[in-house]
Amino acid sequence: MLITSFKNKSKRYHRLIYIFMLLITAPVFAQNQVFWVSTTGNDTLDGSQASPFATITYALSVIGDQDTIRIEPGYYYEQLDISGLTGFNDFVMQGASLTDTTAIVSLNPGPVMSIGMPLSNQTQIMNLLLTHTNPDSLGPGIEIFSSNPIIENCTITGNNDNNPGGGIRIYSSGSVETPVIRDCRIHDNTALGGGGIFAQASSVVIKHSIIEFNDALGYEGGGIFLQGCSGSTIAENQIHANHGLQ
Repeated sequence: MLITSFKNKSKRYHRLIYIFMLLITAPVFAQNQVFWVSTTGNDTLDGSQASPFATITYALSVIGDQDTIRIEPGYYYEQLDISGLTGFNDFVMQGASLTDTTAIVSLNPGPVMSIGMPLSNQTQIMNLLLTHTNPDSLGPGIEIFSSNPIIENCTITGNNDNNPGGGIRIYSSGSVETPVIRDCRIHDNTALGGGGIFAQASSVVIKHSIIEFNDALGYEGGGIFLQGCSGSTIAENQIHANHGLQ
């Protein structure tokens, strides 16, 4: 009996040692990583500042919760779909420079950037220019659907659509979202209504932004058109020289 008991204890001991070794040798994945993108990068690299990726699209495919994408100045000819990402809720995407242009340019129809996953106000899109270069390629600069990102210090210009929302288009699926637009310049966009910003069924916050020279060709709201957006805040903006049908 003593020998049997000793053998059982010995087996349990070795099993615990085995589990412990598995735990300490298992790979540990870093959290809150920073991935870099550069026009001189390559998507086969590791995304560090010294070895950046070439495309924002690829960076979006590898990030996790609370990660950051920093984009070096330059022109990136991409359309960004942030509606199919899974496994996390929040991240930061920012142009790395406050003085040099970091532009996301779409050559094709549709939004330059589409945000459709349940992001919170911890997600920030910062320091970017979003535009279409082909006037025949219709679509807004940013489309937000049922999400709550912060769009900050971005320039949104040269976007045209025959639907509402030329610069920014915001829709809700039924729940009340509170996307934030602050310190942005939204100019020279055209749409059916809400040439600069169109929002529907959302409690949107628009602050400290310049909204100018936008056109609504179908109805009102050359600068801003809100529809069913009770509880919205529009404060301390410069809104002028926009045109819409009366």
